[in-house]
Amino acid sequence: MYFSVGHNNRHQCAALLISSCLLLGFSSSVRSQNVQHGKITTFDVPGAIYGTLAQVINDEGVISGTYNDGTSVRGFVQNEDGVVTPFDPPGSTQTYPKSMNEDGVITGSFYDVNNTAHGFVRSRRGKITTFDAPGIVNGTFPVSINEEGTIVGYYYDAAFNIRAFIRYQSGTIRAINVPGSVWGAAAQAINGKGEITGYFVDATNQHGFVRARDGTFTTFDVTSSGQVYVVGMSGKGVIMGFYYPPDWYHGFVRDAQGAIATFDAPGSIATLPTSINGEGTITGYFFDPGFQPGHGFVRDSQGTITPFDPPDAGFTFPQSINSKGIVVGYYFGIAGGVHSFVRRP
Repeated sequence: MYFSVGHNNRHQCAALLISSCLLLGFSSSVRSQNVQHGKITTFDVPGAIYGTLAQVINDEGVISGTYNDGTSVRGFVQNEDGVVTPFDPPGSTQTYPKSMNEDGVITGSFYDVNNTAHGFVRSRRGKITTFDAPGIVNGTFPVSINEEGTIVGYYYDAAFNIRAFIRYQSGTIRAINVPGSVWGAAAQAINGKGEITGYFVDATNQHGFVRARDGTFTTFDVTSSGQVYVVGMSGKGVIMGFYYPPDWYHGFVRDAQGAIATFDAPGSIATLPTSINGEGTITGYFFDPGFQPGHGFVRDSQGTITPFDPPDAGFTFPQSINSKGIVVGYYFGIAGGVHSFVRRP
């Protein structure tokens, strides 16, 4: 079965693996002993009742994410001084920031009262513009924004097929038609060069793709039979993600020349990268054998992997790393609750 592209496919993987842990009798109080706390601070948005989930950080240290105030899921932005500003697009019942550029422009998706997803872009000063992919669509999901304000992502068309799109700063939206795609495609990242990466499904398998600024496509696989899930790309064109099979998920990194290296966190049964910065440093999370608690990790450009967890974490889910090596994400506390963290190198 191919991976179902939803609001956040990394969350879907996490849900699947967490469910497996629970079925195996996992207890969140059990912790591996080979992790480092590092310089980690934790935080919750004022008014958060059911959790704070940091999703992205830029080089200025501005953080954006989601929190639940007990009545709705709201977006927030926290500036470098720690001041938090909640926000929601008009008509939103659930707001999910996904990506932010160095100018502080945020994009993501939100759900209306009919549970239909739409895209939004929020300027640094707080102006929010909503949008949908053209035609009859069943959900628009922006995933990445670059310094020019160009956004890429995916949407479901009238037949619920998955389609990749690009939205220019002018507001013009066009479909991205990946050669060889049969069952759909998702654009996952765009860098400052205008290069776009993502994955697509042909008649038999799921593959990665890179689209150059001039529209030229290159497709790739990690293994001859594995399914490729591209997650992100650096400004230098280094792509990372995970693949499956064999067994569970494994990380990969593809350099700008097309050479691919695979990796797993130490002792991992499943490794899921989530973000890459301009220096080629990757963050993500992994599970121990027997599906013990999920830990965070940082992998430097030379391949050295350092696991970490906030001190009171049961599960750790890093989501974003900036060029200074600062990681943000969220964790499930051993004592309960979902909280956000900031890890400094």
